[in-house]
Amino acid sequence: MSKCKLLVIAICLISLFSCSRNVHIGYVYDKETKRPLQGVTVSYDNKQVQTDAKGYFSISAEDKANSRLHFYKNGYTSDTIETITTHSGEVIKKTFKDGSDTVYLLKTPVTRKKIVAKFKWPVTPVNFARFYKKNNESGDYSLLIPEGFALTPNKNNGVQVKESPYGYEMKDDTRYITASQFHMAGVDCKIIVYKVNGENDRTVINTQLNSYDKTGKQLDALLLDSRFTFEVIYHRDFLIEQNGKITINLHSKDQYTYNEQGDITGSLNNAPVETSTVVYQLKPNGMFIKIAGDD
Repeated sequence: MSKCKLLVIAICLISLFSCSRNVHIGYVYDKETKRPLQGVTVSYDNKQVQTDAKGYFSISAEDKANSRLHFYKNGYTSDTIETITTHSGEVIKKTFKDGSDTVYLLKTPVTRKKIVAKFKWPVTPVNFARFYKKNNESGDYSLLIPEGFALTPNKNNGVQVKESPYGYEMKDDTRYITASQFHMAGVDCKIIVYKVNGENDRTVINTQLNSYDKTGKQLDALLLDSRFTFEVIYHRDFLIEQNGKITINLHSKDQYTYNEQGDITGSLNNAPVETSTVVYQLKPNGMFIKIAGDD
């Protein structure tokens, strides 16, 4: 038999197979963006394929008049499409029952579970230690975002933060974590944690207590804790009681010695820790009023 006859027979066999095979083909797109979805799992019985970069898939099927294809992709609502089989002479064609060749998947709505820190009265810094971390070698602090929490953009409301002598407060581009929300002394309160840049762009971690009226408008702000390592090592501890009394202890420790011109001349290894205390009372009008400590 000549090579020419063999080639003709091979072409005929390929054509016959292509015309008679049972196969589902189609495309999968994002329902909102109308863009092709890659990596969608398409399953039929025990067979599975995945869509390519163009959203295209092809999967072999049994010779049934009707069948179902299942579509799944993480982050999208799964879908099931019925298909039908049509015959035109020897040509077998499988199409979606609605006559199209495209499936549109809808993204699954993401619902963020609102999680607030659980605590018992009184409230102390222990409740918020998981929101920051200190590098013991450099002394630098970094902000941590535990699972279930998120950063919220700051809205400049013009409220001045009390007990913030260094001015390391939130800027317009600062984002914060809502660490706790509670009702204290008849007032709605929120504790937020955020980072700002201090001297030489070193990170400052602040824990701040805000008060709000019934409409959610911020009334006052009190800096509970501020942690940083510059020329001094600085941090605070605090105690918040359910009756609205807030006690804040401020701790600072010098790291260097200075000459008369203010230049650093050496390091201090055993410098004493200087501590001062202020006490505030949350009033029914939502204002934090100092009742003890230096002005």
